[in-house]
Amino acid sequence: MKTTGTVTEINGELATVETERQSACDGCHSKGFCLACTKKTMTVSARNDAGAVPGDRVELETPSGSVLGYAAFIFVFPIVFALAAYLISAALTAQAVLPYLVSLGVFIACFGVIGIVGRSERVKQKNRITVVSILQEEEE
Repeated sequence: MKTTGTVTEINGELATVETERQSACDGCHSKGFCLACTKKTMTVSARNDAGAVPGDRVELETPSGSVLGYAAFIFVFPIVFALAAYLISAALTAQAVLPYLVSLGVFIACFGVIGIVGRSERVKQKNRITVVSILQEEEE
């Protein structure tokens, strides 16, 4: 995925870039409830491969496959594991409430796992947003 933004700060090899929200947020059914969509702009940290300086208008690139893979992981992983936990616990017990409690616990635990995976340095490096080019100002 590619987008553009303006560099606001440089910190070593990373650039802080302010960018406008993409149309993906505009078409999302959850945008009214999503905290990420309440602002028109967002600030991201990107690897500064292009050597941009504050004030430069830049093009950013995110590995599309990684973004889609992690989105599926975040949405599918908890549901699949909660369903499996329900089915296994329902088969092992005759109690009516226990399978629901077990599946709820597994569902919540999945988000803990997602948080740990999301904070890992390997995942951050693999999915790092990159400043790929500095855009030239258009002549008037």
